[in-house]
Order: sequence, then structure tokens, then C-alpha cells
Amino acid sequence: MTYAAVVYDKSKPLKIETVRHRALGPGEALVRLAACGVCHSDLSILNELYPCPTPVILGHEAAGVVEAIGPDVTAVRPGDHVVALWRPSCGRCRYCRSGRPHLCKRGEDPTAEAADRVYVGEAPVHEFLGIGGFAERTILREDALVKIDPAMPLDKAALLGCAVITGFGAARNAAHVKPGDEVAVFGCGGVGLNIIQGARRQGASVIVAVDLDDAKLALARRFGATHVFDGRLEDLPKAIRKATTEGQGVDFAFDAVGDVNLINQAWRSLCKGGEVILVGIPHMKATASISPIQSILSERGLRGSVAGSAGSAAFIGELVRLYQEGELNLDDLLTRRYSLREVNTALDDLRQGRNARGVLILDQPD
Repeated sequence: MTYAAVVYDKSKPLKIETVRHRALGPGEALVRLAACGVCHSDLSILNELYPCPTPVILGHEAAGVVEAIGPDVTAVRPGDHVVALWRPSCGRCRYCRSGRPHLCKRGEDPTAEAADRVYVGEAPVHEFLGIGGFAERTILREDALVKIDPAMPLDKAALLGCAVITGFGAARNAAHVKPGDEVAVFGCGGVGLNIIQGARRQGASVIVAVDLDDAKLALARRFGATHVFDGRLEDLPKAIRKATTEGQGVDFAFDAVGDVNLINQAWRSLCKGGEVILVGIPHMKATASISPIQSILSERGLRGSVAGSAGSAAFIGELVRLYQEGELNLDDLLTRRYSLREVNTALDDLRQGRNARGVLILDQPD
């Protein structure tokens, strides 16, 4: 028997249901999930920021143990500890061949691909981003799984699948922060904190953290921020520039929220030659504008980063090693654990900004 939290109506609480999985097909594995992070992207579905069919099982930041495998599976076997990938890749297309598997077409609509794997009674249920991690078990393709060291705690390993790879990777792989660079991070939730520690590890000399919550700003300092500012500060870009060398501004400004106003403030915080890196997920119809003449004359830029701009499998292995060596802070990132039946509490705590990251623990009785 497998339990899952199912969304029927996005305006109502998730409902715990008994679900069943179809038989495994070629290249698929059944994973008994141990933990799943509760991410703002899950809230974005409930808030209709971008479309997702219902009924659906949310959750995409997951880790667990392979329970069974289908025909032709070679990458994993029963008993392997794994992290789920919400941006799977084919390994053959132009993006995979050029070292950018996070842009592979396989990762463009994994929710639609996972429309026939799990059922409530005879009714199929979608799985968000092809994972459906708010459940005790899930079927995943082997190319959406990364085998990890079994010594890695699975509640911490789950965080690697989204918050850590997205944030840490944005600093390292998208911005290519180098020693001496100066950066600003707008939003100090799970992703923003990992941008901060990614920038710190890359050698950034100034790391400005911006948030509305004093507790998160204090946590940002623990992760490596050198300066912290309340996002309501009058003329915030001016304050950020003042904190930088010669008052010129930051080399990189990261929006970890997905807010148009913050994107504009990030743009105004840049030095010449600086770049805004968009990481947070905005409303699907949101638009932002920049001055083309400023972009030309000051060589400023703006671009996005998805899934940490990383070759996920290798990068997750590296992040596991960094955690085991004490170089990656996951202990302070995981601020509360919940049972599956507490999923609505976990989502409400996320709405209220009470956690850096809350995690559902799925392999223990309620």
C-alpha cells in the first residue's frame, strides 16, 4: 500500500490517498522515497503561476532507495540510494553533447510524460515534473535518477535535487563567480542561501543578501553573506552599490524570488560589465524590461539559469562529496521535518516563510 498527497483543487488542501502504480516498463525503476523537500515551485502550481493539470502529486526534490527495476535498466539496481532529477536528459542531443544536459528537450515537460504511472482507483494522477515526490513511492525513468553514496543521509540528499543544485549551480555554473567578484542575492530561501554558499566557495569577496525576514538574513550570514539588507530599504540598489568596491556595484545580481520589481532593483545594483542571473520562477505572464542603451554602454546583461546550469548527475555527486567533507552546509538548510500527513502544514509554513527548507519524511510511520 502506498500513500500520496494529491491535489484535486488548487484552492483546497491536499488529500492523502491510497495510490497504486502500474507495472514497470523498459528503462523504469520503482523508488521508495525517503524524503522530499517542499519547494516554492510546488506553491507556484497551487497559486496558478504556471499551468499544471489535476489531479496531481506535487514534489520534485526527492531522494530514496530503488525498490524494483523494469526491463533494460542498467544505471541502477534494487537497494541503490538515489536522488531524483526533475530535468532528465537524453545524452544524445545537441545540448547533451555540448555539456548542457539541463537544456535537453527530455526535461521540457516531464509532467506530461508521467501521466499514466500512478492511479487512485481507476483514475490516473499526474506527477509534477515527472517525480510526484509527495508520495511514499514513485516510478522514475533511470535517466531521471542519480545513484549516490549510501552513507549520505537521504533527508539531506533530497535537498540536492532542487534547492542546492539550482542555487549553488547558479553561482558556479551560470555566473562562473571567481575569486574577488562581488555579488548580491535577492531572496534568502532555500535557493538563495545556496547561491550565497556557492558564491562564497567560488571566492566572492562581497556577498550582499537581501530579504524581508530578519531570521533569514541572519541565516544568510551563516551561509557566507558579508552584508545583509532589508528588501524594504529605500533606494536599495544605492545601498548595495555602496557596499561594493569604489561604490560601483556588483558583478552579479541573482534574483532567487521571481519578482519583476526585484529584477529591476538587481539591474540597478550592477557595475559596468555586470550581469543579472534569473533563478526564481515568476508568473508565466510576467515581463521585465531593461534599458538597451544602458546594456550597450555599460555592457550589462541579463539571463536565466535552470537547474543550476549543470550536468545534474555529475554535479550531484560532487555536492554529496562536498557535504561529506564539511564544505557544503545542508544541516542549517533543513529547518523542519514533516510527516506526509503534515503536508498541508508544511506548505503553509512555506507560504509564511518559516523555513529555509522543510522536508517531508516519507519512510517513517506518521
